[in-house]
Amino acid sequence: MAEENLKRAGINGTILCEDIFKTSLKKESFDVVYSAGLIEHFDDPDKIINKHIELLKRGGTLIITIPNFRDSLYLSLRKLRGKEKELLETHNITIMDKGKLKEVLQGKGVQILMLDYFGPINLILAFEPKNRAMLLSTHLINQVLGYLTFCLKHKYLSPNIVLIAKKMC
Repeated sequence: MAEENLKRAGINGTILCEDIFKTSLKKESFDVVYSAGLIEHFDDPDKIINKHIELLKRGGTLIITIPNFRDSLYLSLRKLRGKEKELLETHNITIMDKGKLKEVLQGKGVQILMLDYFGPINLILAFEPKNRAMLLSTHLINQVLGYLTFCLKHKYLSPNIVLIAKKMC
């Protein structure tokens, strides 16, 4: 699917499928390292964050986005529906905290440029609509609430945490 997406976008690229801890990628070879929804799946997010930083050139940009399930409306709604178990089994919510993420980055030679909650509320994630009518009504509610919550950057309402950092050494 990734190869097809590159082709449709008219981009030449190489897709690698390998263990990041045994990678063929050379250290300090990228200007930008970006991951979305990855680090929260590791028991020890410190190790995977170290790999991200290791791949960056000096002066390179690190971009990490993670879902914000911890202390969020999304998790509260899942709990009310009895649907939080599968979520908590596959995600390490301890890293879903700006303070914890900042703490993990201490002493790693990066300067944090941005670390904040981001994005409009997304109730589709919480309710998992089963039919078209429910999907459309949830989407409409998302549109209205989304505009109101996008700029709030509140941990209870924002679906993501975004980190942007620069490798200093």
